[in-house]
Amino acid sequence: MPRLTDRSLSFGPWPSAFSPEALRRAWLAVRANGGAAGADGATIARFERDLDRELAELSGELLSLRYRPQRVTQVLVPKPRGDWRPQLFFKILEFIALRRSRSNRT
Repeated sequence: MPRLTDRSLSFGPWPSAFSPEALRRAWLAVRANGGAAGADGATIARFERDLDRELAELSGELLSLRYRPQRVTQVLVPKPRGDWRPQLFFKILEFIALRRSRSNRT
């Protein structure tokens, strides 16, 4: 039985839920959305150049509980009627982690 002091998610459904393969499926959904560059300025194309390393690192951070979400950038965007709405910008890794954590499929 795992102890809470283990400080990792190396048991139960987590290794398959946050495996590089599962994160790749989340990446495909993020890429299909066709969004703009992330808060760190990384574009989809630039992120994809080193995709295997990025996903492996994210998987390791999630499973070892070292993952920490990064700061979100918010800007106000004018609406047609004259008022403003907030627009949030996340890093691409944040979108992948969020997409994977919301998915109920492994």
